[in-house]
Amino acid sequence: MVTDKEIVEACMPILEDAQKEWGTVFLNAYQIWAILNEKSDPICKRLEESYGGSVGAGAGTPYTPVVRISHALSRSDKIEHYYMDGRFTKFRIAEEDVEPGYPVYDIFCIR
Repeated sequence: MVTDKEIVEACMPILEDAQKEWGTVFLNAYQIWAILNEKSDPICKRLEESYGGSVGAGAGTPYTPVVRISHALSRSDKIEHYYMDGRFTKFRIAEEDVEPGYPVYDIFCIR
């Protein structure tokens, strides 16, 4: 099982890099998941072992690595958390177009 703390620790550098580059900027869990995958972060394999490798609409399960990341980040006191209307959006993750599983999703930035 992957703890909230482990997920937050893996995701913080991504949020920090985004903040350094753009100032106050929000990322969603799909973007964070894509960046973790690009970097071959070990947390990806652990999340896939626990929740499967598919994300978004058509994943076959409501609880995916992206959902797990969203839950962990939304509970962190280090991270600001809001919701975004994500209708009509898709993400490119590991050479695949991914449509969010829900029309509203979480967005995050460092407090």
